[in-house]
Amino acid sequence: MSTNSFPQFIKQEIEAVHKNIDRLKSGMQRYSDNDSKAAGMQLVLNEQVKQLQFLEQMQREVRNFDRAMGRIREMLIATEKAHQKAADRDLNTNQPHSVEWWETLHQIEYLGEFIRRIHAWQTEFVR
Repeated sequence: MSTNSFPQFIKQEIEAVHKNIDRLKSGMQRYSDNDSKAAGMQLVLNEQVKQLQFLEQMQREVRNFDRAMGRIREMLIATEKAHQKAADRDLNTNQPHSVEWWETLHQIEYLGEFIRRIHAWQTEFVR
């Protein structure tokens, strides 16, 4: 197999997110708009849409795994800094964690998982 299977990898990732989005939209139709399950599914759907946007941007701008890893590391560093700033602000408010804190936490978790999937793909397919 080609040592640059990044286009194939990213295509597979995009297809998986599209399937998740379709499943969520279908599942949400079973609940009324004011149902808490629908609200929870909407939050997950919003995260999936953000992930799809990220993946589509990577597909447009990145052509190989090395550049992808460099871009992801840059994003991870910036997101960790934003997360720490949100945490510092939250300490001064005596309130539960802010929306920004949760969003940056989810982004950190997603980027970490994305890195793991890249490594797994490379281990399995790029030998």
